[in-house]
Amino acid sequence: MIEPALRQIGEAVYHCVRGKTRYGLKVIRPSRLVSETAETSRLSCFSDGVYSIVATLIILDICVNNVPTAAHVQMHGSVVKALSQDAPMFLSYVGTFVTVCLLWYLHHTMFRHIRAQNSVVLTCNKMALLFAGYLPIVFKLTGQFGKEVGTGNSSLAVQVNSVVVFLASVWLLAMWITASCKKSEILHSSAHTTMANMFMVAHLCTYPVTSLVIFCLCFFVPINSDVINWVQIGMIGVFILLKLIRNLAQKCLEKGEAKISMDKNRQLSEIPANRESFRAMHEGAAATAYV
Repeated sequence: MIEPALRQIGEAVYHCVRGKTRYGLKVIRPSRLVSETAETSRLSCFSDGVYSIVATLIILDICVNNVPTAAHVQMHGSVVKALSQDAPMFLSYVGTFVTVCLLWYLHHTMFRHIRAQNSVVLTCNKMALLFAGYLPIVFKLTGQFGKEVGTGNSSLAVQVNSVVVFLASVWLLAMWITASCKKSEILHSSAHTTMANMFMVAHLCTYPVTSLVIFCLCFFVPINSDVINWVQIGMIGVFILLKLIRNLAQKCLEKGEAKISMDKNRQLSEIPANRESFRAMHEGAAATAYV
Protein backbone atom coordinates (compact mmCIF):
# COMPACT_ATOMS: atom_id res chain seq x y z
CA MET A 1 0.00 0.00 0.00
CA ILE A 2 2.88 2.37 0.68
CA GLU A 3 5.04 1.05 -2.17
CA PRO A 4 4.56 4.14 -4.43
CA ALA A 5 5.71 6.50 -1.66
CA LEU A 6 8.65 4.22 -0.78
CA ARG A 7 9.62 4.08 -4.44
CA GLN A 8 9.75 7.87 -4.65
CA ILE A 9 11.86 8.06 -1.49
CA GLY A 10 14.20 5.36 -2.83
CA GLU A 11 14.64 7.19 -6.13
CA ALA A 12 15.32 10.46 -4.32
CA VAL A 13 17.95 8.87 -2.04
CA TYR A 14 19.60 7.17 -5.04
CA HIS A 15 19.97 10.43 -6.97
CA CYS A 16 21.09 12.37 -3.88
CA VAL A 17 23.83 9.79 -3.19
CA ARG A 18 25.02 10.18 -6.78
CA GLY A 19 25.31 13.93 -6.28
CA LYS A 20 22.13 14.93 -8.12
CA THR A 21 20.56 16.50 -5.05
CA ARG A 22 18.35 18.95 -6.90
CA TYR A 23 16.96 16.28 -9.20
CA GLY A 24 16.55 13.88 -6.27
CA LEU A 25 14.39 16.41 -4.39
CA LYS A 26 12.25 16.94 -7.48
CA VAL A 27 11.50 13.20 -7.62
CA ILE A 28 9.54 13.37 -4.35
CA ARG A 29 6.23 14.72 -5.60
CA PRO A 30 3.07 13.64 -3.75
CA SER A 31 1.08 14.66 -6.83
CA ARG A 32 2.49 11.59 -8.62
CA LEU A 33 0.42 9.40 -6.28
CA VAL A 34 -2.78 10.72 -7.86
CA SER A 35 -1.57 11.65 -11.36
CA GLU A 36 -0.24 8.23 -12.40
CA THR A 37 -3.17 5.99 -13.35
CA ALA A 38 -3.70 2.42 -14.56
CA GLU A 39 -6.62 0.28 -15.75
CA THR A 40 -8.92 -1.38 -13.22
CA SER A 41 -9.64 -4.86 -14.57
CA ARG A 42 -7.13 -6.67 -12.32
CA LEU A 43 -8.24 -4.62 -9.30
CA SER A 44 -11.90 -5.55 -9.89
CA CYS A 45 -11.10 -9.25 -10.32
CA PHE A 46 -8.97 -9.33 -7.18
CA SER A 47 -11.67 -7.56 -5.15
CA ASP A 48 -14.41 -9.89 -6.42
CA GLY A 49 -12.26 -12.82 -5.35
CA VAL A 50 -11.78 -11.45 -1.83
CA TYR A 51 -15.50 -10.83 -1.32
CA SER A 52 -16.34 -14.31 -2.63
CA ILE A 53 -13.82 -15.93 -0.29
CA VAL A 54 -15.26 -14.01 2.68
CA ALA A 55 -18.76 -15.23 1.81
CA THR A 56 -17.45 -18.78 1.35
CA LEU A 57 -15.80 -18.79 4.78
CA ILE A 58 -19.09 -17.77 6.40
CA ILE A 59 -21.00 -20.49 4.57
CA LEU A 60 -18.45 -23.19 5.42
CA ASP A 61 -18.43 -22.17 9.07
CA ILE A 62 -22.16 -22.48 9.53
CA CYS A 63 -22.31 -25.73 7.53
CA VAL A 64 -19.59 -27.37 9.62
CA ASN A 65 -20.50 -26.22 13.12
CA ASN A 66 -24.25 -25.64 13.15
CA VAL A 67 -25.81 -28.67 11.49
CA PRO A 68 -27.34 -30.85 14.26
CA THR A 69 -26.13 -34.41 14.57
CA ALA A 70 -28.31 -37.41 15.32
CA ALA A 71 -27.32 -37.20 18.98
CA HIS A 72 -28.44 -33.55 19.18
CA VAL A 73 -31.76 -34.35 17.50
CA GLN A 74 -32.37 -37.22 19.92
CA MET A 75 -31.47 -35.02 22.89
CA HIS A 76 -33.83 -32.20 21.91
CA GLY A 77 -36.61 -34.40 20.58
CA SER A 78 -36.88 -33.09 17.00
CA VAL A 79 -34.85 -31.50 14.22
CA VAL A 80 -36.72 -28.22 14.61
CA LYS A 81 -35.89 -27.95 18.31
CA ALA A 82 -32.27 -28.88 17.63
CA LEU A 83 -31.99 -26.20 14.95
CA SER A 84 -33.67 -23.62 17.19
CA GLN A 85 -30.75 -23.93 19.63
CA ASP A 86 -28.56 -22.30 16.98
CA ALA A 87 -31.11 -19.69 15.91
CA PRO A 88 -28.79 -16.75 16.86
CA MET A 89 -26.05 -18.20 14.67
CA PHE A 90 -28.39 -18.61 11.70
CA LEU A 91 -29.69 -15.04 12.06
CA SER A 92 -26.13 -13.75 12.39
CA TYR A 93 -25.21 -15.71 9.26
CA VAL A 94 -28.01 -14.09 7.25
CA GLY A 95 -27.15 -10.58 8.47
CA THR A 96 -23.42 -10.99 7.79
CA PHE A 97 -23.95 -12.60 4.40
CA VAL A 98 -26.27 -9.76 3.36
CA THR A 99 -23.60 -7.29 4.48
CA VAL A 100 -20.94 -9.01 2.38
CA CYS A 101 -23.25 -9.02 -0.65
CA LEU A 102 -24.17 -5.34 -0.31
CA LEU A 103 -20.55 -4.29 0.22
CA TRP A 104 -19.68 -6.17 -2.96
CA TYR A 105 -22.65 -4.47 -4.68
CA LEU A 106 -21.30 -1.05 -3.67
CA HIS A 107 -17.84 -1.97 -4.91
CA HIS A 108 -19.22 -3.33 -8.18
CA THR A 109 -21.37 -0.22 -8.72
CA MET A 110 -18.43 2.09 -8.11
CA PHE A 111 -16.26 0.33 -10.64
CA ARG A 112 -18.94 0.66 -13.27
CA HIS A 113 -18.13 4.40 -13.07
CA ILE A 114 -14.39 4.19 -12.32
CA ARG A 115 -12.33 3.67 -15.49
CA ALA A 116 -8.82 4.12 -14.02
CA GLN A 117 -7.05 3.83 -10.69
CA ASN A 118 -4.27 5.72 -8.99
CA SER A 119 -2.24 4.83 -5.90
CA VAL A 120 -4.71 6.42 -3.48
CA VAL A 121 -7.68 4.55 -4.99
CA LEU A 122 -5.68 1.33 -4.82
CA THR A 123 -4.81 1.90 -1.15
CA CYS A 124 -8.43 2.66 -0.21
CA ASN A 125 -9.53 -0.51 -1.98
CA LYS A 126 -7.01 -2.63 -0.09
CA MET A 127 -8.09 -1.16 3.23
CA ALA A 128 -11.74 -1.87 2.44
CA LEU A 129 -10.90 -5.49 1.61
CA LEU A 130 -8.73 -5.77 4.73
CA PHE A 131 -11.64 -5.01 7.05
CA ALA A 132 -14.14 -7.00 4.95
CA GLY A 133 -11.95 -10.01 5.72
CA TYR A 134 -12.86 -9.67 9.41
CA LEU A 135 -16.55 -10.30 8.74
CA PRO A 136 -16.35 -14.11 9.30
CA ILE A 137 -14.90 -13.43 12.76
CA VAL A 138 -17.60 -10.86 13.46
CA PHE A 139 -20.21 -13.40 12.40
CA LYS A 140 -18.96 -15.86 15.04
CA LEU A 141 -18.79 -13.23 17.79
CA THR A 142 -22.29 -11.93 17.14
CA GLY A 143 -23.76 -15.42 16.90
CA GLN A 144 -22.14 -16.81 20.05
CA PHE A 145 -22.19 -13.83 22.43
CA GLY A 146 -24.92 -11.63 21.00
CA LYS A 147 -27.54 -12.93 23.44
CA GLU A 148 -25.51 -12.43 26.64
CA VAL A 149 -27.07 -9.08 27.50
CA GLY A 150 -26.60 -9.44 31.25
CA THR A 151 -22.84 -9.87 31.06
CA GLY A 152 -22.29 -7.06 28.56
CA ASN A 153 -20.85 -9.42 25.98
CA SER A 154 -23.75 -8.76 23.61
CA SER A 155 -23.08 -5.02 23.42
CA LEU A 156 -19.36 -5.66 22.94
CA ALA A 157 -20.04 -8.14 20.12
CA VAL A 158 -22.43 -5.67 18.46
CA GLN A 159 -19.87 -2.88 18.77
CA VAL A 160 -17.15 -5.01 17.20
CA ASN A 161 -19.56 -5.84 14.38
CA SER A 162 -20.36 -2.15 13.92
CA VAL A 163 -16.68 -1.13 13.88
CA VAL A 164 -15.74 -3.74 11.26
CA VAL A 165 -18.68 -2.86 8.98
CA PHE A 166 -17.95 0.86 9.45
CA LEU A 167 -14.29 0.47 8.45
CA ALA A 168 -15.08 -1.88 5.55
CA SER A 169 -17.56 0.65 4.15
CA VAL A 170 -15.97 3.99 4.99
CA TRP A 171 -12.91 3.09 2.90
CA LEU A 172 -15.24 2.56 -0.06
CA LEU A 173 -16.57 6.07 0.54
CA ALA A 174 -13.00 7.39 0.73
CA MET A 175 -12.25 5.64 -2.57
CA TRP A 176 -15.19 7.35 -4.28
CA ILE A 177 -14.26 10.76 -2.87
CA THR A 178 -10.70 10.29 -4.15
CA ALA A 179 -11.99 9.30 -7.59
CA SER A 180 -14.39 12.28 -7.65
CA CYS A 181 -11.54 14.69 -6.96
CA LYS A 182 -9.89 13.46 -10.18
CA LYS A 183 -13.07 12.66 -12.10
CA SER A 184 -11.75 13.80 -15.48
CA GLU A 185 -8.93 11.24 -15.20
CA ILE A 186 -10.56 8.42 -13.23
CA LEU A 187 -14.34 8.45 -13.74
CA HIS A 188 -16.42 7.74 -16.83
CA SER A 189 -18.32 10.72 -18.22
CA SER A 190 -21.60 9.20 -17.02
CA ALA A 191 -20.48 9.79 -13.41
CA HIS A 192 -19.68 13.47 -13.89
CA THR A 193 -23.27 14.58 -13.27
CA THR A 194 -24.32 15.94 -9.90
CA MET A 195 -27.19 13.46 -9.56
CA ALA A 196 -25.03 10.40 -10.23
CA ASN A 197 -22.45 11.55 -7.70
CA MET A 198 -25.11 12.43 -5.12
CA PHE A 199 -26.81 9.03 -5.24
CA MET A 200 -23.48 7.20 -5.18
CA VAL A 201 -22.50 9.09 -2.03
CA ALA A 202 -25.93 8.35 -0.51
CA HIS A 203 -25.42 4.61 -1.09
CA LEU A 204 -21.89 4.69 0.31
CA CYS A 205 -22.89 6.66 3.43
CA THR A 206 -25.62 4.19 4.42
CA TYR A 207 -23.39 1.63 6.13
CA PRO A 208 -20.99 4.05 7.89
CA VAL A 209 -23.84 6.13 9.33
CA THR A 210 -25.89 3.11 10.45
CA SER A 211 -22.88 1.37 12.01
CA LEU A 212 -21.81 4.52 13.84
CA VAL A 213 -25.30 5.03 15.28
CA ILE A 214 -25.50 1.43 16.55
CA PHE A 215 -21.99 1.62 18.00
CA CYS A 216 -22.88 4.75 20.00
CA LEU A 217 -26.22 3.34 21.18
CA CYS A 218 -24.43 0.41 22.81
CA PHE A 219 -22.92 2.81 25.36
CA PHE A 220 -26.38 3.80 26.58
CA VAL A 221 -28.65 0.78 25.97
CA PRO A 222 -27.76 -2.95 26.11
CA ILE A 223 -28.25 -4.27 22.58
CA ASN A 224 -28.32 -7.93 21.61
CA SER A 225 -27.34 -9.39 18.26
CA ASP A 226 -30.91 -9.52 16.93
CA VAL A 227 -30.95 -5.74 16.58
CA ILE A 228 -27.88 -5.41 14.37
CA ASN A 229 -28.74 -8.58 12.44
CA TRP A 230 -32.20 -7.31 11.53
CA VAL A 231 -30.77 -3.89 10.71
CA GLN A 232 -28.29 -5.53 8.34
CA ILE A 233 -31.05 -7.57 6.71
CA GLY A 234 -33.21 -4.44 6.45
CA MET A 235 -30.45 -2.70 4.48
CA ILE A 236 -31.74 -4.57 1.44
CA GLY A 237 -34.90 -2.47 1.62
CA VAL A 238 -32.87 0.72 2.03
CA PHE A 239 -30.85 -0.02 -1.10
CA ILE A 240 -33.99 -0.90 -3.07
CA LEU A 241 -35.61 2.36 -1.93
CA LEU A 242 -32.55 4.38 -2.98
CA LYS A 243 -32.59 2.63 -6.34
CA LEU A 244 -36.29 3.46 -6.87
CA ILE A 245 -35.74 7.09 -5.88
CA ARG A 246 -32.81 7.34 -8.27
CA ASN A 247 -34.83 5.87 -11.15
CA LEU A 248 -37.71 8.26 -10.41
CA ALA A 249 -35.36 11.23 -10.28
CA GLN A 250 -33.74 10.12 -13.53
CA LYS A 251 -37.13 9.91 -15.27
CA CYS A 252 -38.14 13.34 -13.98
CA LEU A 253 -34.83 14.77 -15.19
CA GLU A 254 -35.27 13.20 -18.62
CA LYS A 255 -38.81 14.57 -18.89
CA GLY A 256 -37.57 18.03 -17.92
CA GLU A 257 -34.78 17.87 -20.50
CA ALA A 258 -37.23 16.67 -23.15
CA LYS A 259 -39.61 19.55 -22.37
CA ILE A 260 -36.78 22.09 -22.54
CA SER A 261 -35.67 20.61 -25.87
CA MET A 262 -39.23 20.80 -27.25
CA ASP A 263 -39.54 24.43 -26.14
CA LYS A 264 -36.25 25.29 -27.83
CA ASN A 265 -37.31 23.54 -31.04
CA ARG A 266 -40.66 25.37 -31.01
CA GLN A 267 -38.92 28.69 -30.49
CA LEU A 268 -36.51 27.93 -33.33
CA SER A 269 -39.39 26.95 -35.62
CA GLU A 270 -41.18 30.22 -34.81
CA ILE A 271 -38.20 32.36 -35.78
CA PRO A 272 -38.67 32.02 -39.60
CA ALA A 273 -42.41 32.72 -39.26
CA ASN A 274 -41.73 35.78 -37.14
CA ARG A 275 -39.11 36.90 -39.62
CA GLU A 276 -41.55 36.60 -42.52
CA SER A 277 -44.24 38.46 -40.56
CA PHE A 278 -41.80 41.22 -39.69
CA ARG A 279 -40.72 41.46 -43.33
CA ALA A 280 -44.34 41.70 -44.49
CA MET A 281 -45.07 44.42 -41.91
CA HIS A 282 -41.98 46.32 -42.96
CA GLU A 283 -42.92 46.12 -46.68
CA GLY A 284 -46.46 47.20 -45.88
CA ALA A 285 -45.24 50.15 -43.86
CA ALA A 286 -42.87 51.13 -46.66
CA ALA A 287 -45.69 50.95 -49.24
CA THR A 288 -47.95 53.07 -47.06
CA ALA A 289 -45.23 55.69 -46.61
CA TYR A 290 -44.65 55.75 -50.38
CA VAL A 291 -48.32 56.35 -51.09
